[in-house]
Amino acid sequence: MGIVRIEPNESSGGGLTIANLELEFSYSNSSPDYFKELTYTEGILTNISIYSDENKTTKLFDKELTYTEGILSGIVITRMSDETILTKSLEYNIDGSLKSISTIQS
Repeated sequence: MGIVRIEPNESSGGGLTIANLELEFSYSNSSPDYFKELTYTEGILTNISIYSDENKTTKLFDKELTYTEGILSGIVITRMSDETILTKSLEYNIDGSLKSISTIQS
């Protein structure tokens, strides 16, 4: 696999920012003690919800995965504490290799 270029979304002025990285880091480094609920649709992972404990007391993050013709095309991470949303759109080359990832935070 070659180098993946991360490009800002021109229409929204989005792209990688400190706030985007903070949200991704907090999601990626959520405690292993947190409860993760995986949702599959027709055998494909479509959602990951992270809760504070196995009783699902507090929902911390929600990660929605979307696919186009069976290929991952979008990722939406929502931090529930402040409803911050990070949206990633994945674009592929004709050969199927990842071409770019556009990121928008709202």
